[in-house]
Amino acid sequence: ETTKEVVTDYYGIPVMVFKRTQWDKFPGGVNTYAADTLMPDGKVIQLPSTHDLGDNFARAFDVKYIDENNEAVYAHQTCYGPAISRIYGALISIHGDNRGLRLPYLLAPYQVVIIPIFRGDDIEALLDYCRNLESVLSAAGIRVHLDDDDSTPGWKYNYWEMKGVPIRMEVGPREVKQKKVAVFRRDLLERETISLEKVVPFTEELGLEIDKTLRSQAESKFENLVVDAETIGGIQDAMEDGKIARIPFCSTDMDGFNCAEEIKDKTAGEILGTRIDVDDKAEGVCVVCGKPAEAVVYVARSY
Repeated sequence: ETTKEVVTDYYGIPVMVFKRTQWDKFPGGVNTYAADTLMPDGKVIQLPSTHDLGDNFARAFDVKYIDENNEAVYAHQTCYGPAISRIYGALISIHGDNRGLRLPYLLAPYQVVIIPIFRGDDIEALLDYCRNLESVLSAAGIRVHLDDDDSTPGWKYNYWEMKGVPIRMEVGPREVKQKKVAVFRRDLLERETISLEKVVPFTEELGLEIDKTLRSQAESKFENLVVDAETIGGIQDAMEDGKIARIPFCSTDMDGFNCAEEIKDKTAGEILGTRIDVDDKAEGVCVVCGKPAEAVVYVARSY
């Protein structure tokens, strides 16, 4: 739940949560649970993972505590891998486009960048207007940057789009005269003009909307992503289409390892494990050995 809250709600990255097989768990642990997401190239990448270590490591290092019965017992431990670098790699790949990054408003170092558009001689008045706009946004807790260097507006547009700043505000002599601001949203590449007095509530609402849009666009790629397969050929077809195959499988204990290796050799797909965020019921026989299926597992090409 915590992983989904952070990765999906904050970063806008949809995930599937798996219990790994016994041959793919953390060595020495009891079980491993991991969140996976699909990258644009059709491969799956593991994001945060939690390892149930049981008391195996406590026994190895003689780690004990006194329980409620005043007896010394071995401690049970867990280990969590936050996968920070992988999360950011997934964020860049999933949300980015050909112009560069598209950062969620909630996470962006700069949520708003202000671009002055200098025309005519009254540059100082335009800069004063931009500085006031910057102060108003900053006072409302919005992370804002005023780009007042000598580069052209077009160069700045491209630069900050590449950096993924969610909202760009453009101010020229016309906006100063009308007490307005031109607002450009990075996610949909759309622009509209608003009055200066509404800039704070508009920005806050737009930021929420941008994050919802990024998440919705990412989740749409998960639609029809999982396909059922009952043969090796069906798994191969799913892998070639950049899909995830859901298959009946003999066992996620070590006795299923050879079947998993055969799938990997013939399809280049790896068993991710069993889903713990959905309720799958095993039916039929294993796609490899023909034994009664004890689990429903998912197969994908991965990093």
